[in-house]
Amino acid sequence: MKKTIIAAIIIIAAGLAGFSIVVKQNIQKPKSELKTNLPKLNQQKNLRQATLKISGMFCASCATGIEYSLKEKTGVIDAEVDYGSESGKVVYDPSQISQKEIIEAVKPYTAAITRDVPLK
Repeated sequence: MKKTIIAAIIIIAAGLAGFSIVVKQNIQKPKSELKTNLPKLNQQKNLRQATLKISGMFCASCATGIEYSLKEKTGVIDAEVDYGSESGKVVYDPSQISQKEIIEAVKPYTAAITRDVPLK
């Protein structure tokens, strides 16, 4: 019984620690003016926007972690992940990152690209 309680406390503490790390990383990351600059940036590059269906998220911090992981990839211009709808949008440069690499960046969660269109 004591071992079970101790194990539960350790798991909860580890989960809270992981959540705080993800939140701190995103709070410290400066807000970009990407949305207003995308049309100008797209004139220089052939950007695309992929819509993802993501399964396996358990909470909003999962979505935050996935978003952060995507934004760290070379070739990803912007990313938004929504826990409630289990979806995400990624603006990317196909000359720098492939669809397969985008899906790999979402692991250990399961993702599928449901739509991929040129950015307008």
